[in-house]
Amino acid sequence: MELSTCRSRCTRGRATAEKRGIEIERGTVRLGSHRPSDSRNGKTKASLTVGRVIGGFNVRGEETRVASADEAAALIERSKFLWHQRFQLVPGVFTPGVSDVGYLMDIAEIPGDLAGMTVLDIGTTNGGAAFEFERRGAERVVAVDIADASLFGISELIAFLGSTVEFIRASVYELPAVLREPFDLVVFWGVLYHLRHPLLALDSLRELTAGTVSIETAIADHELGALRGRPCVRFYRLGELAEDSSNWFAPSVAALCEWLYSCGFEPTKVHSWPSNYPSRAIVNALVAPGQPEYQGVSYERPIRAQLIDQHDGDGNR
Repeated sequence: MELSTCRSRCTRGRATAEKRGIEIERGTVRLGSHRPSDSRNGKTKASLTVGRVIGGFNVRGEETRVASADEAAALIERSKFLWHQRFQLVPGVFTPGVSDVGYLMDIAEIPGDLAGMTVLDIGTTNGGAAFEFERRGAERVVAVDIADASLFGISELIAFLGSTVEFIRASVYELPAVLREPFDLVVFWGVLYHLRHPLLALDSLRELTAGTVSIETAIADHELGALRGRPCVRFYRLGELAEDSSNWFAPSVAALCEWLYSCGFEPTKVHSWPSNYPSRAIVNALVAPGQPEYQGVSYERPIRAQLIDQHDGDGNR
């Protein structure tokens, strides 16, 4: 599905913006103020802005200014961080990433009204989904990524949008101990196949989910031939999947659903694409009552992962 393109002209910065693949239409967004980061449970929590904007003031009663589409385009043009996601930064201006947030929102059937809900976005990168959850009225949105906030510019984007999204740098394996609370909606898009311990990650999601989890991942169905439809898992030792050595496992859709049942979820929606050669899928699931299934059928018990921090020269784990 292609999001609608924007046709209105911007008189400043348009030619340069178009070179970056920025789509521009006249529009405004209100900016809030900037708040220093704090820490929680020993983790850096970059909660950088104040208040969802209402009219010309944010919820703390502070007057806000208006950013034009030109200013949003200029921010994209001067940015030094990576753009992984394509999403509407302000009305009419779309970011130049390759992962289409709007498409995933539609496929996952995320409600248009999230009023009163708490949402956890794991693998947030640029925060495009997190900002959309906020726009749909979520009471609290926490955005998580294993990478430092500077890699995908989420701190800068939070400040630009006057957003109340909270950023936490952490691994999914350690999140239950970091957050110590479940969320109404947990979104886990584009992460699972990057993990060496996918079942341990799903166990973490079970602890973090009070209502629905939405998982988007690479799947192996297009590689399975006669085994398509069976619960199979493809392992990639090196860079066999998309020439990316951070990709480890791709389950079939059937295997992903079996994993979810075992970890204490009940799948409610399954969608894979493309239809004739499925290589991606979204599965939504509810928390099943009682203890996770695997605890009742085996001697396995919950495991807590202990991460050993190793940083490269860019400050990434």
